[in-house]
Amino acid sequence: MVKKNLQPSHFLNRELGLLEFNRRVLAQAADDSVPLLERLRFLTIVSSNLDEFFEIRVAGLKEQIKAGIKESGPDGRSPAEVYELVSAQAHGRLRATRDVKIGCAAPDHLLEQIVDGEHASARCRVIQIHGSLQRVVSAGACEN
Repeated sequence: MVKKNLQPSHFLNRELGLLEFNRRVLAQAADDSVPLLERLRFLTIVSSNLDEFFEIRVAGLKEQIKAGIKESGPDGRSPAEVYELVSAQAHGRLRATRDVKIGCAAPDHLLEQIVDGEHASARCRVIQIHGSLQRVVSAGACEN
């Protein structure tokens, strides 16, 4: 078996790849041509993925840094370098889930823009629970 001399530039970082995937999913949530419920699903996918990302991936990077591991991965980056890149990109992704404008003047959060901006035309019922910011869309009432 012949081993090829592969450079670190030939490899993608797993954590950065996951963030890039979530960027693409978030872009689908912000796309006005995508039906309302699909946009909400994309938004919940990003939210769930980022929760898991911070709980598992970022926690793992922090543990590696705390343990003093300086060995680089196949992409040539140390855990500390990956953590810095991931931190900047992940926090930007979190802001994007709140701040992406999708054609509505207000409100500021993407979920609220999707629901408030389109629920009337889609015939969805929006329910506000006990005055909280959490809103539920009745999927059975949507015809988008």
